[in-house]
Amino acid sequence: MIGIDTDEQAAAEARAVCEQVLVGDVETMELPFPDESFDVVLCGDLIEHLRNPERFLSRVRPLLRPGGRLVLTTPNVANWAMRIGLLAGRWRYTDRGILDRTHAHLFTKKTLEQTLERAGYRIVGFDVTAPVPVIGTPTVERAVHALARLRPSLVAYQFVVAATPR
Repeated sequence: MIGIDTDEQAAAEARAVCEQVLVGDVETMELPFPDESFDVVLCGDLIEHLRNPERFLSRVRPLLRPGGRLVLTTPNVANWAMRIGLLAGRWRYTDRGILDRTHAHLFTKKTLEQTLERAGYRIVGFDVTAPVPVIGTPTVERAVHALARLRPSLVAYQFVVAATPR
């Protein structure tokens, strides 16, 4: 497993589980990997922080082996809590969560799908997260997750996507 992070401290921690960890900006650094190097490119909560997510996704597409997958997660800005906040006139950036101050791009289900399509991918798996703070018993968590899968644009907190190059 190979990791990339902008933060040296995070990279140092990742070295405990990765065979190699590079430190740098994934949008501008040279990616020293030949085409078809990876079975999976994992972008966990990454693309919302990028200046140009579509360009980055296009850039890493050739790194996938035939049959390889891009797996990514990103928050859902159209989540019900965000909508209620907007109706109440609130749009406050925070230190964490959907409106994290470091997010440069926000995605709805549709804009995420469009971004992946334009970057040359076909979605082969789509899931969501829908945490239930405080009352999150396993039964409640399962019920809310099922609802979020039926209405991802409204209920999902985060999208979880697997895609292959077209």
